[in-house]
Amino acid sequence: MMLLMMDALASELAAHITTLHKVLIAIGIVVLLIVLVVARIIVVRRHARRR
Repeated sequence: MMLLMMDALASELAAHITTLHKVLIAIGIVVLLIVLVVARIIVVRRHARRR
């Protein structure tokens, strides 16, 4: 029953919010890129301190 409810909700959300979904995906990609850059900076700084 829970899976069916989730499926119904997902289909309704997909029908109502398509543009917002695309915007959320874009924001998610940007956030991931920022996190990767920050992680790299931290790693570089740690390596610099070790050397």
